[in-house]
Amino acid sequence: MASASTGFGSGVCSQAYYLSREQLSGSRQLRRSLISSTMSHRSNLDGIQLTGHFGCVNAINFSNKGGQFIVSGGDDKRVLLWRTEEAASRHCQPITLRTEHASNIFSAVFDNSNEHVYSAGNDEVVLRHSVERQVAVDIFPHRRPVYGVSVDPDHDGVIVSAGDDGRVLLWDTRMPDSPCKCVARSVRPFHAAAFHPVEPRFVATANAGDGVALWDVRRPHRCLMTYGGYLSRQKAMSVVFNRSGDQLLALRRRLPAVLYHVEKLLPVCQFTHDGYVNSCTMKSACFCGDNDQACIRLLSIYCFFSVASCFAVCCIRIRQLQCVHLEDTRCCVP
Repeated sequence: MASASTGFGSGVCSQAYYLSREQLSGSRQLRRSLISSTMSHRSNLDGIQLTGHFGCVNAINFSNKGGQFIVSGGDDKRVLLWRTEEAASRHCQPITLRTEHASNIFSAVFDNSNEHVYSAGNDEVVLRHSVERQVAVDIFPHRRPVYGVSVDPDHDGVIVSAGDDGRVLLWDTRMPDSPCKCVARSVRPFHAAAFHPVEPRFVATANAGDGVALWDVRRPHRCLMTYGGYLSRQKAMSVVFNRSGDQLLALRRRLPAVLYHVEKLLPVCQFTHDGYVNSCTMKSACFCGDNDQACIRLLSIYCFFSVASCFAVCCIRIRQLQCVHLEDTRCCVP
């Protein structure tokens, strides 16, 4: 396992400066100020490295309602839970959920209430773990490996899963006896699926041959929009909405990261970087900042963690983690 390292910002982005002010004033707004200041003045973010897995870490996500917890999963088939504040101070012993996968884990997310964790992987199933009991309480089978899971923002028990079998399946745990619904189908694998954060009837997908697309769960198998225009037939591996749901950030194989407006076929811009290569490995990206004004893309997916406590933002650098400002047109190719 990799050794721990640290690298905290100084000057205008100093964590100590904002922490001392917050402790004196009790204002939560200072946390947002630190995030905004960090995103505005830094292109590579500092952080610490956590150890706990015995192999590559393929999935990581923060809990909802403040990010007090982190869930991670990887090639060691285990799902780990971390307390973010303890992780940021390097005094964290993760909780290992007792139910393991039979093979590599590719996705792990909290539900909206943080009472359950959904994990999916190479063993062709999605597991629903109880955080309190630390065991799996439900299992949802695919026919082939499952690469992505997303939770309905309005209903904890409703999820979509993206599989190597070329299907995006909708599951409703509130009706355990009802079959799953196939929302999207393709001859190529789906690598990711994401619920719209405001209108969860819409789902965005990233497909290995059909690129980035938008679907309506009420009208299965009928694609509403395929992004990219004449370049829509692209190999997409990751897609995510911003918080307002009007933008999509996607990664494509052998192409730059791309930003779409959800209602327009052609990209708003593409993001290029000399060190960014994604010819063979699976990578992911996300929006960041208090107003989603930046995006983070991973340049090497080998064994990484991203750590954001309730009072600061830290991002681990394994080789390099690139932060791109969406307002910086120097990084954009129209």
